[in-house]
Amino acid sequence: MGFGVVGAWLKATVRMLARGVKVSMGLLVLASALAHGHDASVWNLKEENATWRAECGSCHMAYPPQMLAATDWLLIMSQLDKHFGTDASLEQARRDEITNFLDRNGAGRSSHTGPGLPRITDSDRFIDKHQSAIRLWRKGKVKLLSDCLACHAGAAPGS
Repeated sequence: MGFGVVGAWLKATVRMLARGVKVSMGLLVLASALAHGHDASVWNLKEENATWRAECGSCHMAYPPQMLAATDWLLIMSQLDKHFGTDASLEQARRDEITNFLDRNGAGRSSHTGPGLPRITDSDRFIDKHQSAIRLWRKGKVKLLSDCLACHAGAAPGS
């Protein structure tokens, strides 16, 4: 009879510890996301902006704002005439609207250092999450690291 009480106590304790581990793992994931200044999924937009989607999406995928820090987006938007080798200049009102949207929705902390414009593919978040893609790219098996939809089909914002 004493064994039954101990067994029940042991079973309850194991269940409680298992729940604690699950909660702890969830908190670790959340803490990591918060430390990097972004939501768990950059594909879930906080808000929509048709001008951003149309203008940025006319040449490449309209990258989700949370893929870079707001300060990085501001730097990119301030140099649209030198946008990665292309003149992507916009009318002032459209540039201001997109800049404000990116400023409100960008990630919290920049990992950009050095000369040139910030690149999503150089960000800590990208490098942490795409080690296998980077290895394949170095071997010539992946053409562009910036082609998110090649691996993340249907992940474009709003899809």
